[in-house]
Amino acid sequence: MNGTRVRLVLVLSLLLALSACGERTLAPDSTDGPGRDVRTHEIGGQYVEPGPPTLPSSVPGQLVAEVADGWTAELIAETWDMTVLDSIEGTSFALMYYDSSQQSYSYLAQVLISTGACVTCNRNFRLEVPEAQQGSIAFYEGNLVRSDLEDQEALARIHAPEAQAVEDGSGVVVAIVDTGIDGTHPDLGPRLTAGWDFVDNDADATDETDGIDQDGDSLVDEAAGHGTHVAGIVQSVAPGVTLMPVRVLDTEGRGTAFNVARGIHWARLHGADVINLSLGFDGFSRPIEHVIESARAAGVTVTAAAGNAGQFTMNHFPALLPEVLAVASVDPVDLKSSFSNFGLNIDLGAPGEGIVSTYLFQGYAVWSGTSMATPFVSGAAAIAIEAGATSPGSVRGALLNAAAPYAHDGLYYEGLLGAGRLDLLPLVAP
Repeated sequence: MNGTRVRLVLVLSLLLALSACGERTLAPDSTDGPGRDVRTHEIGGQYVEPGPPTLPSSVPGQLVAEVADGWTAELIAETWDMTVLDSIEGTSFALMYYDSSQQSYSYLAQVLISTGACVTCNRNFRLEVPEAQQGSIAFYEGNLVRSDLEDQEALARIHAPEAQAVEDGSGVVVAIVDTGIDGTHPDLGPRLTAGWDFVDNDADATDETDGIDQDGDSLVDEAAGHGTHVAGIVQSVAPGVTLMPVRVLDTEGRGTAFNVARGIHWARLHGADVINLSLGFDGFSRPIEHVIESARAAGVTVTAAAGNAGQFTMNHFPALLPEVLAVASVDPVDLKSSFSNFGLNIDLGAPGEGIVSTYLFQGYAVWSGTSMATPFVSGAAAIAIEAGATSPGSVRGALLNAAAPYAHDGLYYEGLLGAGRLDLLPLVAP
């Protein structure tokens, strides 16, 4: 399948909406292979089409420029009265500040592209973990123990114990691009390698609380522990992996597209074999797309959460990209979780309801979401790599071929949850 063509289709609805605002526009392509129109799907006897979403929120006064050959970020800043805030090492992307009371983003983006100074321009969009968007928080009472994690039904259903007797992910580095990881947790501390914090810009990527309701929604630290919970799921699936903490989100689970792009790029440069993205937004970010493309080209497998809006959509990013393994959540009988998004871009389903995993305070908590389903697939990718998969394409093929078929005949999401539910046993079968 032509990845570029698929990408154009999946992001078309957003890009048409953004074209008037100076975002890049791409030509339409109506199909995803013979007989399949990815823009519509029949649900409940009616064809539905996910319309252009509302413009995601962004950081006021910030513009992400993809600098064209012959220009520099500094020259662009000097010419159009902006300030260079940051850049992504080894790429053409720079974060610029402009006075939004004096200049509009739309004007600047149009001018920068039309003059040839920039290849693309994006607002610096905000994104967050799906659970924060949904208002779902971890259930923590301090009475769960390690055996509750090890004995949970989700691991048995994907045949994790049997697979781990053959391969456990040893030698594979999985980057958790999230809220950080609590390295004091006894399950995770021995598995950690060096990471980076792109929120505080230091080498301490610790997942912790700050006691402040930063987003004003009456939930304090609603996503603190998210990265720790995600990391514990990866480690429970593939106990031998090395975990790389990359903090790009605050304690409310919020971050910016530019920092997420920096985090993915950093993880790739520092030896990640798998990158877990239990985050996203309904939109599109060229910098994130670029670093994911580069990661895949370098042999890195990237997984991404489908999102928790419970709807048919191809707008959730970066799960919409063909370069990632997009993961939906299924319940204990492999039906779609009520909160899980679904669509033609989904690759796999994995357990995502009531998942026990590591949490802050050196304990364990229960959390539900596509963020929880995604690290099951990241752990499985590590096992596939140890078992001999040598490229992101071969990892994808191994996981999809091993997936347990669904029994979704006649359901409105039939054919929209990927190849099947994750199963580890065929990955290690002789």
